[in-house]
Amino acid sequence: MGTGDFWGNEAPVGRLAEKLGLPVAYVTDTDLHADPRLLDGATAVLSLGHDEYYSEAMWGALVAARDRQRTNLAFLGANAMYRHIPLGPAPIGPDRLETDYKDASIDPMLKTNPR
Repeated sequence: MGTGDFWGNEAPVGRLAEKLGLPVAYVTDTDLHADPRLLDGATAVLSLGHDEYYSEAMWGALVAARDRQRTNLAFLGANAMYRHIPLGPAPIGPDRLETDYKDASIDPMLKTNPR
């Protein structure tokens, strides 16, 4: 449990890419949030499943890679980048708790950063 749709969406494509000998790397959304230069050198980023929850840092890292080094971005699942999320601390570490305000009017960020 906790893998979401990984085994149905991402794992088969990863196995195929590896079988074909393509150079691949795997990162999580929180990896991307923690290190905005993580995509340096990437020629493409594939988002394969329901990848709807993004922090501003995650979104910014993808856009920067696209603009800085012309990294190709492909979103092949539903609701890509559909909702903004803040990350907060959790018992397992910093920036591990994703909060999704389904009603934007109750998101505290609305007052300081309405974008």
